[in-house]
This record gives sequence, structure tokens and C-alpha cells, in this order.
Amino acid sequence: MIFHYPIFVEFGDIDSYGIIHNPMILEYMERARVKFFLDQGLDIRPGVAPVGLVVRDINIRLKGQITMFNQLDMEVTTSDIDEYSFVFNYKIKRDGKTMVSASTQMAFIGLESMGLIPIPEEQVEMLKKYEK
Repeated sequence: MIFHYPIFVEFGDIDSYGIIHNPMILEYMERARVKFFLDQGLDIRPGVAPVGLVVRDINIRLKGQITMFNQLDMEVTTSDIDEYSFVFNYKIKRDGKTMVSASTQMAFIGLESMGLIPIPEEQVEMLKKYEK
């Protein structure tokens, strides 16, 4: 399966050259992750969730220019699921063409220990549905 997250590029998302401000790509990725988990029934708000989810590694590859008022579709899949971490893969597309290819390696942490913990089994099953 592929998770889709719609993006509309607003004025505040662009830089003085009229193209996407690079940190916005990270913000779009974060918004998509939060929506992904909420849609799966996992509330990841601090103080609500018994575990935390952290980014261990980020990779972004720009393939085309994104400008103001673009309507984009972010496709999100998972891969490399192991005991302690997994990878979110993102493709930001405009009119079917990939403009950004990115990934984040994610890990669960115990909120008391602030250390890595195994991915909860119910989350492994959910993540495997989106594995590509």
C-alpha cells in the first residue's frame, strides 16, 4: 500500500528565488508522518503515547523545482523494518512526476529511559502493510 498526503505550496513555503524553501520539505515530511500515524490509530502526542518516535537519519534528493501554488502529492511507504528501526520513503510528486525523493530512518524510544526499544509488534504489522 501507499499512503498519500496532499500538499498545497503556499507563499510562506517559498524562498526569495520563488522556489520551495528547503526546510519546508522536512516540514512536509513531518506532517505526513504525523497524519500517517493518526490515520493508523496511533496517537503520538507527548504525554499520550507510551513511546516516542525519533528520526535517526534523513536523506533528501531534489529532482525538480517546486514553486508557489503547486498542488503536490506525497507518497509514503516503508522499508527496512527490523527490531529497532524502520525507514519511511517519501516521493513528492507534481502531475505524476517525482520532484523530491527522500527517506527518514525512524526508531521507537522508551519515554522513561529515552533509549531505543523494540518496535511494538502491533506497529510492525501496521508498517508492513506499507512496505515496498
